Amino acid sequence: MTQIGRSEADTDERGALPRSTPSLYRAGARAESLGPAGDRIRGDRVLHEALTAGADPLHLALVVNLSHTTASRYAAIAQNLLDDQIEQTARNE
Repeated sequence: MTQIGRSEADTDERGALPRSTPSLYRAGARAESLGPAGDRIRGDRVLHEALTAGADPLHLALVVNLSHTTASRYAAIAQNLLDDQIEQTARNE
């Protein structure tokens, strides 16, 4: 059975999300209880997820439990970083 909004790359052979996905959500919840430092930690984790997931806002909204607006913002930031990396690589060649 195909799950809506998830690519096959997001799941293992059984269709389950990777084990790191729930821990990312729990770590974010714990980080929020630390105040401003925790917010920074959570933001870094969300951005890392956005970079590794290919800047997909739907993936972020589902995995990290973000609103679609916040997920779109993180995805846009990740896409800009990925584009900058591609441009730097092209200039160095």
